[in-house]
Amino acid sequence: MLGLLTRHTVLPTAVEPGTTSLRAVQLRREGSRYRVHHWLNIEHEPESATPAEANHAEQVKLAFGPGAFTGDKASLLIGPPDVEFRMIDVPGAVLKDDKLDLRSALQFELDRQMPWPTLECEVAVWPAQNEAAKKVNTLVAAARSLNVQRYIDMLDDSSVACGRADVIPSAMIELRRSVTASDEQKAATELWGVLDIGFLTSRLYMMHRDTPVYARVVRGSGRELTQALCETLNVEFRIAEQYKRVYGIEQTDRAHRSMIDGLSRMEESALPGVLYSILRTLLDTMCDELERSFRFALGRLRGASATTLYLVGGGAKLKGLTQVLSNRLGIDVVLPSADMVFDRMTADSQSHPLFSETNFPVLAPCLGMAMSEGNA
Repeated sequence: MLGLLTRHTVLPTAVEPGTTSLRAVQLRREGSRYRVHHWLNIEHEPESATPAEANHAEQVKLAFGPGAFTGDKASLLIGPPDVEFRMIDVPGAVLKDDKLDLRSALQFELDRQMPWPTLECEVAVWPAQNEAAKKVNTLVAAARSLNVQRYIDMLDDSSVACGRADVIPSAMIELRRSVTASDEQKAATELWGVLDIGFLTSRLYMMHRDTPVYARVVRGSGRELTQALCETLNVEFRIAEQYKRVYGIEQTDRAHRSMIDGLSRMEESALPGVLYSILRTLLDTMCDELERSFRFALGRLRGASATTLYLVGGGAKLKGLTQVLSNRLGIDVVLPSADMVFDRMTADSQSHPLFSETNFPVLAPCLGMAMSEGNA
């Protein structure tokens, strides 16, 4: 009888449209914990470096059809290329004035640095430091209103109302709260990052004290990695993509030689090392950019120390990449796992297919967005 009185609330569905994917997660809150209600991960393996635009509208109609997601409310998770980030020195008085329109106050700088006119954007800011200063180093995010509205209209066509939109750093902060909740002193000094490896771009986000403090594009998108294999192995793009997905990489000192016939005559156990040797130059560039980014952020945050870098997005599934980056950067580079939310999920949720090593890294931001609906 008491079980019937337990409060069960189905939360709005978190939706994340990507270049070659559509992801969505809906949670059900049971008391103070969550259970997976429904989830979706549609991925299309690209046939070329310029794939056809994903038909998100049709996918959303199927997702919110009978027997799928519950209710008519959703939240939208926005990523590149629909949102851009810049570091701007903002006058402290501007940040303290709640009545001031930040978009208008920052218009000059944003017009100079952003790819879109400021008046056509939605703007959010995160001061990197809370100390009293005339100018505060601030991370500014701008999303083009037309791009966001396109996704809202897409949901609306499926009779789903979009209540809010947010960005990947915010979703990952929500997801990671369980990890640092037990050690507030450590959390106060940690500088941690999220590397979102998408098909078109690879974006680094860095967080300090649960605040995004830095963001930049780095080399090593899914398309770049596949194209490098394509050119060296002299194979079609889709074949190179399959090599990357099936074999992954393994750090080795061996060099590769020109392979007119691709990898067909090589032993399978040697293929991860060969693929790494082909991608080594690109991966070295990626590591250099990541290392410089951590040094830059640490130089601006007194008392902070670099800890963990999480890999998300479709490119995070490249086997061996976490080990390669860990060896080079000297910090923990890991895939998100159920351990990040273990104390906020019911036991059976942790055994759900969403939490598998294959699904969780790509759905982690979406799950964080879904969990934030419980606190909205």
